[in-house]
Amino acid sequence: MSGLFDTRELWTPDGINKEAPSIGGRSIETGGDVVVHRFKIHSAKYNKTTVVLIPGAADMSRAEIEDLIAQAQERCLVEWEEERQEKIGQHTPSPKERREVGAVLRDIRAHKKLREESTNGQIFYPVVKVGK
Repeated sequence: MSGLFDTRELWTPDGINKEAPSIGGRSIETGGDVVVHRFKIHSAKYNKTTVVLIPGAADMSRAEIEDLIAQAQERCLVEWEEERQEKIGQHTPSPKERREVGAVLRDIRAHKKLREESTNGQIFYPVVKVGK
């Protein structure tokens, strides 16, 4: 009856909440029940939670299921760290840079308004001498 034991009896790393196992269906090969072990992986560092379902076959030992959940947690943490690194790679402007960008945008808007007021879409007109 290996693989058909209570999920709450398994050892899991920190940050994993164990939930009661459920019957996921019948095995085609053996005709026996397939127990699905459900775990919630949470990381306060990344402020993320994910649910992992591990189907337990009748021939799986406790150690195999414990290894699978540890691997799943490790994969989640690596993915979350990669996502964090990608976000860090995106440049967040400093307050000084924001002010500079704001000043440029204000200039662009002012010049656009001046162009809209002119009849030929130009702001500055060449100087034309009249007379002499």
